[in-house]
Amino acid sequence: MSVINHRTDLHVLMLHNLDQRWEPLIIDEALREVAELESILREVGHPVENVPVYDANLHARLYDYDPENYIVLLKIYAKREIHGREAGVKTYLLISLGSSLIMVISEHFFFKFQI
Repeated sequence: MSVINHRTDLHVLMLHNLDQRWEPLIIDEALREVAELESILREVGHPVENVPVYDANLHARLYDYDPENYIVLLKIYAKREIHGREAGVKTYLLISLGSSLIMVISEHFFFKFQI
């Protein structure tokens, strides 16, 4: 049986959206889910930086973070989940954008660290 080494030296930048127009119960549920995910990552040894996103100005939110020092984790809450609607164009666009971002970052880390 082979031993798998888990890297815990990589910092996790956990981005999640919050909308102040949501009902307080929905915001509390979202924050509980984020706290649970953060706790799990910390339990396995990852340093976690929790960054809530309240608006579309990601540049301002991410300006202080060097992408070479973090693995990015996105947690996107879609209104369709809250209201029980079918996924629309915006939802698919966000999912596609998130997937593309994760692939680009993964490729960057692969070639940089030869994981």
